[in-house]
Amino acid sequence: MCDSAPAAAKAGWYPTPVHGRERYWDGVRWTEMFRQAQAGAPRPIGEGVTSAASTWASSRGLGSGPVSD
Repeated sequence: MCDSAPAAAKAGWYPTPVHGRERYWDGVRWTEMFRQAQAGAPRPIGEGVTSAASTWASSRGLGSGPVSD
């Protein structure tokens, strides 16, 4: 399983495919920490935010982690 990400990927909470949940990316790998998504918190476009599908794939070793522009 590949847990590394491009250096530009920022640590933070990212959406999961489970509605209303987020998982923490520590800047290197996915942690086992989950939380309820924060209501009303806007997500900046192009600043390390990924789609739920790519987050899901990454958490299963099918990708390299969050992608940022």
